[in-house]
Amino acid sequence: MLLAILDRIELVAPIAVRREIDEKRVEKLRFSDREALYIISALPIQWVENEIVQDLIPRAQNIIADRDDAPIVALQILTGYPIITGDNELLENKNIHAYSPRDFLETLVKNNIVNRKEIEELKKEIKLIEALVKMSAEHTPTRQTDF
Repeated sequence: MLLAILDRIELVAPIAVRREIDEKRVEKLRFSDREALYIISALPIQWVENEIVQDLIPRAQNIIADRDDAPIVALQILTGYPIITGDNELLENKNIHAYSPRDFLETLVKNNIVNRKEIEELKKEIKLIEALVKMSAEHTPTRQTDF
């Protein structure tokens, strides 16, 4: 993501991924609605509406078992952009162009898009961001619902 912020790569994702991020922020990260809106809107991602990939969903569903991943696969079919994921089903599927984050970084280095020194700097920044998110989560009171 930091490489997208630095305008080194372009990130695109179906709007379904944005919804999933929103669900996870409630479920796991405990961000408030305002914090989540700020974070999601700050992500350097071009969000693609469902209508753009809708016609490719059936084709994507024939390629993968997990139907929830169909919008991502449909977008990959449409754009030709690789999927960056930790999902083993997508990584092992020979019909999909997918990389693990580590393999993707290695490809960027190999193609001289970034160098190893920049990768190390990015890793430091990622650790800092992770620490800030963790601190925020620890200091954000969880919401309780009275029944």
